[in-house]
Amino acid sequence: MVKVEGPVIFAVSDSIGETAELVAKAAIVQFNSSHVE
Repeated sequence: MVKVEGPVIFAVSDSIGETAELVAKAAIVQFNSSHVE
């Protein structure tokens, strides 16, 4: 079993995912991005 050290967030889209990608990028800059994959 894989141990996860932080929350796992899934962004689901019904198209190409552009909005989900932009929302994820906006959220990442709010936190320490060295721990973001």
